[in-house]
Amino acid sequence: MKVRRETFLQAGIHLFGSAGYRATTVRDLCAHAKLTDRYFYESFSGTEDLLCEVYSLVMGEIEQRITALVQGISAGNPDEQRAVLTTFFECMRDPYVARIVLVEVLGVSERVDNLYQQNNLRFCNIFLSGMGRLYGGLKPVASELYVCMGLLGAINQMAVFWHLSNYRDPIEQLAESARAIIEGCAN
Repeated sequence: MKVRRETFLQAGIHLFGSAGYRATTVRDLCAHAKLTDRYFYESFSGTEDLLCEVYSLVMGEIEQRITALVQGISAGNPDEQRAVLTTFFECMRDPYVARIVLVEVLGVSERVDNLYQQNNLRFCNIFLSGMGRLYGGLKPVASELYVCMGLLGAINQMAVFWHLSNYRDPIEQLAESARAIIEGCAN
């Protein structure tokens, strides 16, 4: 059962990341996985359930990579900050991952929206931890949460533009641009 579930997760990554969530049916997923719908429903209640699992899996992997880097950041080291940003954009260079994370999860349902918001809050906490280590935090603001969400939104929007432009610019350019935005809010 575990192998079949993993096969469907990989099919979800491929199809949601290429055709898109809304264009993907259980039949498509079964054909890609070379398994029957009986096995699909053994693990998932429907395509939305699989989307949530795929999104959580992909974001979990990204979160692990970024958290490990943020925990090693030391004050005044822009190379370490650049490494964190570069890692994020390297993850987004995978067109399947980028499409799922940046496009396909938006506006699906209240359940998916809540999962997306929970993920944003986790990343905001990671981000604030990194800002604290590098700069001693953000400039005094009315709400660190909203500033952090704005910064994450700006970085995500850069990744969306990069993805939709078929990755035409080098990662270093994106990382440096994101760093400039962040430093504008640093303490």
